[in-house]
Amino acid sequence: MPFLKLCGQFVLAVLLATVLGTLAQTQFNLAQISALGVPVPLELRLQVTGRDLLGFSPSFGPIVAIGFLLAFGFTAWLRRRWALSAAAIYALAGASAILTALLTMNAVFDLTAVAAARSPAGLLCLVLAGAAGGGLFGHLRAAS
Repeated sequence: MPFLKLCGQFVLAVLLATVLGTLAQTQFNLAQISALGVPVPLELRLQVTGRDLLGFSPSFGPIVAIGFLLAFGFTAWLRRRWALSAAAIYALAGASAILTALLTMNAVFDLTAVAAARSPAGLLCLVLAGAAGGGLFGHLRAAS
C-alpha cells in the first residue's frame, strides 16, 4: 500500500504541474495573438483553454512526469542524508525539473518545444507550475 500511495501522490503532482503549465502555455499564446491586434474575447479564451487542456496536456504531461521522476528520486536521496523541508525541497526539485527539461529540449532540438518558454515571463510561469507540483508532492509526502 505505501507504494500505491506514493504513486498516487506522484500522479497528483504531475497533474497539477501539467494543468498549470498548460494554462500558462495557452494564455501566453493568446497574449501573442492579441499583440498582433487580433481580438481574443473571453469566450474564445475559455474555449481555447479547454481545448489545450485536452490537446496540449497529453504532450506536456510526459515531459513533467519524466522530469519529476528524475528530480524527485534525487530529492528523496538527498532527504535521507539531510533534514530538509519536504515541501520546499520538492518544490525546488519540481521547478528544476521543468527548467532542465525545457532547456534540454531547446539545446537538443534547437527549438523551443513549449511556446510559452520563449519569453522569460512564460518560462518563469512554467517553472512555477513545476514548483507547485513539487510542493504538492512534498506536502503530501510529509503528511504521509
